[in-house]
This record gives sequence, C-alpha cells and structure tokens, in this order.
Amino acid sequence: MVVDLATSWFARLLGVWRCGIPGRGRALWLYPCCSVHTFGLSCAIDVIYFDKQMRPLKYVQGLKPWRVSVCLRARSVLELPAGTLQRARRSCLQ
Repeated sequence: MVVDLATSWFARLLGVWRCGIPGRGRALWLYPCCSVHTFGLSCAIDVIYFDKQMRPLKYVQGLKPWRVSVCLRARSVLELPAGTLQRARRSCLQ
C-alpha cells in the first residue's frame, strides 16, 4: 500500500482533496491529527486513529461525506479507501 504523508497544517486541512480520494492500495497519513472531516468528498472513507506509540485507538468504517470524526487521545490518523477495514478483518479471520 502506498501511503501519502500530510504533516503541515495546510496539507492536513486539505487531506484527500490534495492527493485525491484514497484508492485501493493508497492511503493518507495525517500527523499530528486527532480529527478528520469528509467535507467536499463524494464517497466514504475508513479511518484509523493511533496514539503516540502507534497503537490503534479507534476504527471508523465508512465515514460518509460531509461528516466529522474525532478521537481526542489520538496523535495520528490513517485515512483509507472505504471497505479496507472490512477486507482486512475478513482476511484476518480466514
């Protein structure tokens, strides 16, 4: 998977607008970050929040357009194409 990194305030604000909607095999890492929005997007995304030690804190599947998601304890966020978390869960159970 190719992961684009957004570390500046402006890059994080623009998020996937800057790099395009995450496609299969592509993701966007936001650091530092504890919240995401899908304003202006036309499709849902999956989101994983991580703490300082890179432990996952919260999973959000299918965050729909024009929504906000927050995890105040998070230090970084990974935005993924919608359905990625479900596919990963299925492959782990097999």
